[in-house]
Amino acid sequence: MPDADPGSVRPQPDDLVVDLADLEGVRPLLAQLAVDFVETSNDHLGLARLSELMLAGDDPANPRHPIDADGLASILRRRAAAARDGWLPQIAVNRTADAIIGDGVVGLKSHKPMDFGDPAVPGPSVMVPPAPTGSLGAGVTVGVVDTKPAAAGASPVGFRSGHGTFVRSLIRRQAPGATIRLEGVIDATPGRARSWEVAEAIARLTTGDDAVDVLNLSLGTYSTVGGPPLAIARAVERVADGVLVVAAAGNHGDLPGLVDGRTKDSACWPAAMHQVVAVGAVDGDGVRPPWSPNAGWIACTAPGVAIVADYLQGVVTMSDGSIVEFTGHAVWSGTSFAAATVSGALAAAMSGPGRRTPRQALDALLESSDLVRPFAVTP
Repeated sequence: MPDADPGSVRPQPDDLVVDLADLEGVRPLLAQLAVDFVETSNDHLGLARLSELMLAGDDPANPRHPIDADGLASILRRRAAAARDGWLPQIAVNRTADAIIGDGVVGLKSHKPMDFGDPAVPGPSVMVPPAPTGSLGAGVTVGVVDTKPAAAGASPVGFRSGHGTFVRSLIRRQAPGATIRLEGVIDATPGRARSWEVAEAIARLTTGDDAVDVLNLSLGTYSTVGGPPLAIARAVERVADGVLVVAAAGNHGDLPGLVDGRTKDSACWPAAMHQVVAVGAVDGDGVRPPWSPNAGWIACTAPGVAIVADYLQGVVTMSDGSIVEFTGHAVWSGTSFAAATVSGALAAAMSGPGRRTPRQALDALLESSDLVRPFAVTP
């Protein structure tokens, strides 16, 4: 089965996520259906992951075979309701989350000049900003869940490998003194991670005595069930007090209709959760590009069109298979990069005398910043 396109609503075929409180009731139902699985639990999330779902068969030559997780979840809900007077356990498919770079729909060029969201080598007339210096943001920690760094010495590497580098560069540009903690969980080749891995990464960054102050999520997923994936929702709901989550709003605002389970009006998760600061993109004149969603759940905007920042050094494979050599910088567009700019601006606004909380810093930026502006839906 080929991989789903990045940004699609297709689930991974063999994973379920179950609330730990419901697990004792779900296990017997799985046994009745002769479904084998590998169980992993996370007490902080209050969830269990049931992976490698396999249906036992009677054919000795083919005793076990994969089972569709979506179909299995539906069967489990129906059987639970019938057996326990309408009881519905919290069960969800372990969906994918993707680096938001506008490359989710083959044949749709979301934003020019980077076809399918590819980065471009800066032209001779493009000014590359100098490396940031100073202590702005000192004492503030920004967490980033993004792509895994490319393996040392690998060549060529996929263009998505530089997504996390680009994001961190934009955070440092605003807050060079801030500490950045990276959780690289998105596989750079497809630009995708399962929601369970994203949720566990969120939990590692946002709990305990060393919890970050701001969490940047330049990633997202879409759903046909009217809400965020259970694992990611639970992780965001359980971040430590005082942590502010910033997320990219997605690059699907110019979809012409229903495409791979999404429309231009679809919510992008976790950005659309009420606890999250959802960030859209604007160009240098403050104008929203068509691919940045026009939705009421978006809180603010920041520059996200033709942004220049640090990128990979070396040979890179683009989405069309072509090979391009980069020299450490790229031009790229997307709400991923608008979100990173907001996260960096928050760190900068928090630092200094009379340190602000992340929420106070956001309020101050929205009131007086030319960089981070409140979002309003346009007719």
